[in-house]
Amino acid sequence: WQDDNLLKAYKEENKAADVTGLYGRVLENRRSKFAIEVSGGATLMDGDYRDPLLRPFGRGALKWFITPSFNVSGSTNVVNLANKNLLDVGYITYDLNLEWVLLPKDRLTPYLYGGGGFAMNRKFENTYAKLQYGAGLEYLVSDRIGLKLFAEQNINFSDNVDYIKAGTRDDYYYKFGFGLTYYFAKKKK
Repeated sequence: WQDDNLLKAYKEENKAADVTGLYGRVLENRRSKFAIEVSGGATLMDGDYRDPLLRPFGRGALKWFITPSFNVSGSTNVVNLANKNLLDVGYITYDLNLEWVLLPKDRLTPYLYGGGGFAMNRKFENTYAKLQYGAGLEYLVSDRIGLKLFAEQNINFSDNVDYIKAGTRDDYYYKFGFGLTYYFAKKKK
């Protein structure tokens, strides 16, 4: 009888050890296959004019996890760009990114992402293609809610984003943001 209890306790301890990482972190798949994200923050123009100003942006995204570490994210963004006394314009962008969650079983994880997109001004006159990449940190407050901080660079294939063609390179801008991700419920087994 005592041997059975000892074996049972040993098996339970092994199960707990298998899902426990360094520093007692519980490692388990927390994110579901599908998620929706809402985020916002500030943009900073890096174009032909001097004295860029921080301006707000907003983003809505849908995510589909291919594996626990990799997801494809499609988003729509409203971006405002400005330079002191010279420029204050808005764009709508459509982005498609591949995102890599470095520690998918942890509550706190860094992530990297990159992809391409298309942008247009609000009158659909000034359009351009672009690449973007970024890095961030996400904390799961629960298995369904994640809070994130991130920074992103947008490399635009146009020198006319700031409505002036000057200099030797295309116009860029940066995004610094905070967001909330909702992970839809996992199927019960």
